[in-house]
Amino acid sequence: GRIVPCWVRGNCANKPAGNLVSFIGSARAAEKLRLQVYEDCLNRPGKCMVYDTGDRDSSNNQRFHKNVAPLMYRMIAKSTFCLQAPGDSPTRKGIFDSLSLGCIPVIFTKASVEGYKWHLPNWKSVVILIDSGWMGLRGFNAVDWLHQWAMTYPQELVSMQQSIQRLAYSVQYSTQPNPARGRDGFEVILDNVLEYPLTP
Repeated sequence: GRIVPCWVRGNCANKPAGNLVSFIGSARAAEKLRLQVYEDCLNRPGKCMVYDTGDRDSSNNQRFHKNVAPLMYRMIAKSTFCLQAPGDSPTRKGIFDSLSLGCIPVIFTKASVEGYKWHLPNWKSVVILIDSGWMGLRGFNAVDWLHQWAMTYPQELVSMQQSIQRLAYSVQYSTQPNPARGRDGFEVILDNVLEYPLTP
């Protein structure tokens, strides 16, 4: 069936129980941090779900997007936290997939979001940063940390989910304008570009 994000339904802070954490993607041997995050999720099957997309070249073809992408998006929509470890670059499309589907992105370096000042001017209100240095500490597991954070700071969790509910429309592209929801992702870009004076 059709995936209806929580921000459309207006219940991001009261989503039906689903996955606590999810990881979508793969990890190459040379990507030490990403591999650690991937393994943290695999090692906590009761708290974290992994969707291994395999070879990254295959994730760019039409068949993949038709058959696999809907399954991934459904998994994101049911998750509270979505792990977004750096891969080929620190920036991740998955950050915006997560936000537009009502999942809190979890990043491991500020570089993953610092280039998106137009769309994420206050990124700390909708994104969790886990210090990459913690990942190398003995006994540390990112999934366990997120579980403990959610248990310790329930009001902060709700506040972050409510912030995502307000922001989500502006990080995706709509086929039709919806003034009641504000500007979509394209309008945010257009407004910021038009602020720059034309040069002769």
